[in-house]
Amino acid sequence: MKSIFRTLLLTLGLALLGGPAFAQATRTWVSGVGDDANPCSRTAPCKTFAGAIAKTATGGVISVLDPGGYGSVTITKSITLDGGGIEGSILVAGSAGIIINSAGINVTLRNITLFGTTGATAGVRIMSANNVSLERVVISGMTNGVEQSSTGHLYISDSTISNNSSFGVIAFSGKVTANKVRFENNTLDGFRNAGSGTAIVRSSVLAGNLNLGISATAGTLAISDSTIANNAWGIGSITGATVTVANSSIFGTTSQGLYSDGVGQLISFGNNTLSGNGSNGSFTSTMAQQ
Repeated sequence: MKSIFRTLLLTLGLALLGGPAFAQATRTWVSGVGDDANPCSRTAPCKTFAGAIAKTATGGVISVLDPGGYGSVTITKSITLDGGGIEGSILVAGSAGIIINSAGINVTLRNITLFGTTGATAGVRIMSANNVSLERVVISGMTNGVEQSSTGHLYISDSTISNNSSFGVIAFSGKVTANKVRFENNTLDGFRNAGSGTAIVRSSVLAGNLNLGISATAGTLAISDSTIANNAWGIGSITGATVTVANSSIFGTTSQGLYSDGVGQLISFGNNTLSGNGSNGSFTSTMAQQ
């Protein structure tokens, strides 16, 4: 009798251990017709990024199977969200679209579209991370398109950040590298470095922003091979920032192409073009190319 009782207890314990919990997978999927109760496999996908992330191993990839809205998500481990060639979108109201917040993690957002409606705050808010990469990402309708508060490095490439009610991108700390990005029609600046870190913007378009196309209020900002057009103000260096500009065009500003408050440095490498501005303004100094 005791032997049978022990066997029953062991069987019950194994059954409980082998219940409905799913092991984390290195590759998971979401679908507009999925269910977050699923294991997030290709044949049984989840419905939201938040549902899939709990079932995806650290360093794994969440892929999008079909067009749909996959909900806001908080990321606290290294992971990739990949829309592939499909519109993997996040529609946001009253909150941030994606929050990234854990020291030392590496996150990639690829082929993701974020749209904000009433009360939306940030499209992507980076509070703590090692590296964050935004590749072929579209962000619009937010307060700020991207907020960088991490001491890590933010990379943005082949993306469009437009029609946000404050900044396209604002960096409060850390490093930012933007390559082939369109910062357009934002209510304040297309891009601002507001922290003590370094920012690089190259081969990009900053156009139609209602304040400055691009600016720095701290740290350093290097602009190269870019077009700054049809903003209220072109390039600004304020309160001690150092901004360098190479091989870029500044035109069509309604107020002033170049602005320094007398404290910020605005340095040209001598190969820039200014035309058609309300006033061109001037660089604070010119540096010879090496």
